[in-house]
Amino acid sequence: MSKKWLYKKYWSAIGKGGIFAVMARCGNKVKLYQVIRAGSIKIKRHRKIKAEANPYQPEFGKYFWQRRHNKGSKLRPGLSARQMRLAFERN
Repeated sequence: MSKKWLYKKYWSAIGKGGIFAVMARCGNKVKLYQVIRAGSIKIKRHRKIKAEANPYQPEFGKYFWQRRHNKGSKLRPGLSARQMRLAFERN
């Protein structure tokens, strides 16, 4: 394998030089896979959960409710602490 062949095969699959990509056939479709540059991924900060907080204990229900309903919070709208306890006790 020569350098030219490698360049043509992997670095020019998109048509732009300098981007590592591969074209792969999946049945009768052709898919393009390219490497994502680490610098293009944004940093997402998270608030830590209190170490003593437990969603299965009723005294922390308010704490988890506030975290879930806090404006800008990205937590999934999941079960309340009470619902989680009940689901856990059923199993």
